[in-house]
Amino acid sequence: MTEEFKEILSNSELELFYNSNGNENAYKLFVRHISYAPSLGYGKIIRGSLTPLKPIFIVNFELECIEKVEDSLKIINLLYL
Repeated sequence: MTEEFKEILSNSELELFYNSNGNENAYKLFVRHISYAPSLGYGKIIRGSLTPLKPIFIVNFELECIEKVEDSLKIINLLYL
């Protein structure tokens, strides 16, 4: 991940989430796993999918971008190592 993208994430005023098995960079940059979104009032989990109640911003670490999600999405379970 580039330093420029890390800077964008650390300076973002948005509540950011990610949707993968786990990501060390997310942890360091305070990007929360998408399964935490309902706790913050961003959506409801129904049968393993998240239905947003308001726009959710997902960090795509591979493409180094932030994607706005307004439709339901399948949650990728977080692995605890």
